[in-house]
Amino acid sequence: MSGYWIFYDGGGIGADIVNTPSEAIDVIVRRARRLNINGQFVFTYWIGPVTDGWTESHLSRGTATMRIDVDYDRERAAMTWLPDGTHVAEVDPPTDGPLLTHDPLVEDGSGDIEVDSSLATTTVGAAIYALAQHVDTGTKPTGVTWA
Repeated sequence: MSGYWIFYDGGGIGADIVNTPSEAIDVIVRRARRLNINGQFVFTYWIGPVTDGWTESHLSRGTATMRIDVDYDRERAAMTWLPDGTHVAEVDPPTDGPLLTHDPLVEDGSGDIEVDSSLATTTVGAAIYALAQHVDTGTKPTGVTWA
């Protein structure tokens, strides 16, 4: 098995396996009008490589390479490259508060988190583009500005 897993919570916790940039784009785009467990259009996505012998039991932050927090209503995203902790910085942070999201991998089990507005410095479209580039190349996306 190869490709990437994209883990999310929305209408049921699950992971999609993607092998092409268009499949990765579809995972993010088709959730744009779906509600998360808290009734919001906000999701946290964890992305990691599928390796030989991989099963859904291998889902964890420790094997993820990228995290994307998307607030579809505000057209904002926070995107982190986990191996070095950098984040995409392309637009000014929002002034109307943090991204309120639901992350199914939160350690206390609640899943409710706030993503600091200083990290919500990219658009949903740019985050989708960077995800597609990552799936295509297997490397840190170069089509966005990292800080």
